[in-house]
Amino acid sequence: MSSLKATVARGLEALGLHVEQDRGGLTVDDGLDGQRLSVRVDETERMVRVEGLICYPVDDFSPELSLAMDHLNRVRAGVCFAYLEAQRALAVFTSWSSPVRDPSPNQLHLLIGLVQEARGRDGPALERVAEGDGSWEEVKDPEPEPPGPGARTTGRRGARFTDEAPEFEAPTRQLGRATDVRGAVEPVTRRLEPEPLRTTTTRFSSTADGGDDDAWDQVFSGAGARDLATQRQDPPVTPRGGQDDEATVDEPPPSAPDEGFKPTSRTALQMAIQNVERREPERVDLSAARQRPARRFLVGLLKLAAFVGVAYVVIEFFVRPFVPHYFEWETWFPKEAEVDHRLVLREQASPKELLRLELEDPLDAEGLHEQYLTRALDGLGEELRGELELLVVGSPSGGTRAAALELWSRRGFAEAPGARLELLRRLVEAKRHEEPAEPVVPALLAAVRSNPPPDQQVAAALDWAKGDVWRTLVEVLARPGDGAEGRSAALARWLDRDTPDLLVLRSMVKTGFAPPDAATRLVVGNGVEWARGEGQALLVGFVTESPDGVAALSRHEDEAYRVLAVELLAAAGTPPAAERLARQPLRDASGAVRIKAAIALTKLAEPATTWPIAVELCRRGIDPALATELRSALQRIPPTESIQQLQPRLAHTRSPSERFVAIQALAALGTSGAASALVEALAEPDVNLRRTAAEKLDELGRSEVAKPGLNAHLPRLREVARTDPTPAVRQAIARVYRGMTGHDP
Repeated sequence: MSSLKATVARGLEALGLHVEQDRGGLTVDDGLDGQRLSVRVDETERMVRVEGLICYPVDDFSPELSLAMDHLNRVRAGVCFAYLEAQRALAVFTSWSSPVRDPSPNQLHLLIGLVQEARGRDGPALERVAEGDGSWEEVKDPEPEPPGPGARTTGRRGARFTDEAPEFEAPTRQLGRATDVRGAVEPVTRRLEPEPLRTTTTRFSSTADGGDDDAWDQVFSGAGARDLATQRQDPPVTPRGGQDDEATVDEPPPSAPDEGFKPTSRTALQMAIQNVERREPERVDLSAARQRPARRFLVGLLKLAAFVGVAYVVIEFFVRPFVPHYFEWETWFPKEAEVDHRLVLREQASPKELLRLELEDPLDAEGLHEQYLTRALDGLGEELRGELELLVVGSPSGGTRAAALELWSRRGFAEAPGARLELLRRLVEAKRHEEPAEPVVPALLAAVRSNPPPDQQVAAALDWAKGDVWRTLVEVLARPGDGAEGRSAALARWLDRDTPDLLVLRSMVKTGFAPPDAATRLVVGNGVEWARGEGQALLVGFVTESPDGVAALSRHEDEAYRVLAVELLAAAGTPPAAERLARQPLRDASGAVRIKAAIALTKLAEPATTWPIAVELCRRGIDPALATELRSALQRIPPTESIQQLQPRLAHTRSPSERFVAIQALAALGTSGAASALVEALAEPDVNLRRTAAEKLDELGRSEVAKPGLNAHLPRLREVARTDPTPAVRQAIARVYRGMTGHDP
């Protein structure tokens, strides 16, 4: 908001008016009669214009209406009546302007009062003329006599500015100096009462420049025009009886009814206002009496909050650090000495009752608690163990039973043979193990796990144990090492009553003495997902100890179980597990199982699997993908060890099929050592095997890896190329020799 506009808005609010922003300026209303005024502020010209509508709409701007408005503009000082063609409305307005000063609240009050007074006084008559119900003569007629000293001037729309309100409204100024009803002297700026005989004009457009008003004689050349040179001065102005805040103008003396009045121009009105401003009258806050109770309450509340906050900061940071005891409750209200009735009960209790009291409700003072507890323990003597066990089993409070168990263990009673299992038995008989928040049974079971009793006692306790107690005792027996076979035998008695998760069977597997089909039963009972997750470590351990334990699993009708058997054997990674993996899984009916077994053998690279892999590699109709994986698995095995596995099988004592597989496997290895071993196969009496060896040597002769092994046997190759009775053998070896030496043998 601009500076002048902001000043005007604050001034209007100070008058107790409701001010709202508008696109063209400000909108003002007093909240009483619902009438609104428009306030336009021109920052460039520094002009404030207050405008009020008289009637709307005016469809026809008749000559009668024009004459009526011209007459009012001549006889009404300080305001101007106009027809707003764009809005089709009649309006009255007044203006203020100053090049250097801002309007004061009194001046704004004057502007609002002028418009309200003109609208309330002349508005009804103009509205009738505009509607065609009257002529302009109605506004020309003399006005009624001014009210008497005791009467109140009330306009239909200007009541706020004319009603008597001596305690709240500011006094109205006159053109001279006058004294109001309270004796205060205040400069006046305008007349308030209408004067029928005045012929002053407020047409600002003709007198704003301070020039003379001769042009009006040309416009109003008829009876309404007057000679300005012959007009006489205004009569003296006096306040009317002090009945109203607004002063009125005395009527002219009856002896001179024909004399006119001197016109008041806009320049004269502004000069009068500026003279008033120079006197700097005492300013009165007219809005103080109109503040709402809610606003006053909020202001008071804010002041109280500020005071309390400052007081708190001062006390907390500047006073309390030096005298802290003054801010303690006990300093001003000391507590009376209280008698602890628990001490009285303990002094009168027997040792058994004293022990129960100290375990149920121990004293806060550590020294007193230990003193009374020691007295109870000394008083019980040999009966102490029985009393503590009674409290552990029979006390309704879990905290008391836990404290009794701790004291029972601290006194060494848990070290007695069978004491913990016996106490567990009594707790099971009392069904304490079924309680959801039982603290004693889990503590005893944790002690049994950390320091197991003898196996015979644990095995015997399985007969009376239930729930978590029974499961814990079974897990205690699931230990490898010394006595594992006996523990497995004790667990075997419960296989027919095993839990749904096969706890007994799993425990037997952990001992290392499980049934041969334990792995299959565990997988079938718990599922493949369990075997790959939670049970994997258990099953791998079992397969490591007994690879044949997955034999039944490898023959299962479900392919997922057979794949799991391959995974378990591969995870075990032992030579027996690898040999087991190279036998049955490689011959499985499912290609997925065979491929997975070949991949597992590639990762294991176990020399003991050389021959089984070679046999499968030479099988007729083998899947090309499987052959590739098997060849890769064979080549991953260390060459020296694989040749040691294959070379003995080239002996003439072996069957022709076995010697054929050995030749094929050596050729698949493709190493220098494998080539040397194949040269020895040229002495094979079987012509087919000898021809096969020659063909494989011809293939290896093209490999740079195998050439070192062939160079060592060039004389033998030359001899075979010359003397072998089989032409195919001689030709193949001749190609090998020619490739090695560059000439024929």
